[in-house]
Amino acid sequence: MPRTAAQFEEIRSEKRALITETALRLFADQGYSKTSISQIAKEAGISKGLMYNYFESKESLLKAILNDLADDFSKNIDPNKDKIITEEEALNYVDSTFDLINNKRNYLKCYFQLSFQPEVAELFSKTHIINKTIIEQQVLFLNFLQNRNFNGDRKIAKATIISFIRGFIITYIFHPQLFSSDFTATYKEYLKEKYIK
Repeated sequence: MPRTAAQFEEIRSEKRALITETALRLFADQGYSKTSISQIAKEAGISKGLMYNYFESKESLLKAILNDLADDFSKNIDPNKDKIITEEEALNYVDSTFDLINNKRNYLKCYFQLSFQPEVAELFSKTHIINKTIIEQQVLFLNFLQNRNFNGDRKIAKATIISFIRGFIITYIFHPQLFSSDFTATYKEYLKEKYIK
């Protein structure tokens, strides 16, 4: 029985996910510049030619990985696309971010290992890898934070909040044994209560 278009799309989606997850792990373990398309294909159990059906180059593969992750982080920032972040949307965004770090810890661990590599940072800054829509969504959330009723300099408050959240995420991903599930839930509620509500 021939496959349907939906089945082909599902197979294609699964193969793409296999390639990006394999590439991310190899990029993280041995470095972006030292990882070849041939290695990724071999590790993923597919031919090099098939790799090029999905990604035209190693750089386009890196771009896809970073954009996929940025999409995961930002898709719930402004779900109705009205360019305004309400308190409810901000609270949901914090919840979805904590869900993401719980459900994709290994993926995020590889991502952070990759993002700290100098050649990736340089490529990132030269090519503007993260797409414009994602940046706009993140700016909306930062502006929401900056417009809260903080005492003192709002920009400093915004930078402090982002540093708290990023610092926690990185520590939680690399050293989960330091945090009980009760503490994590309490910390999430603390952030929401102190900076969003």
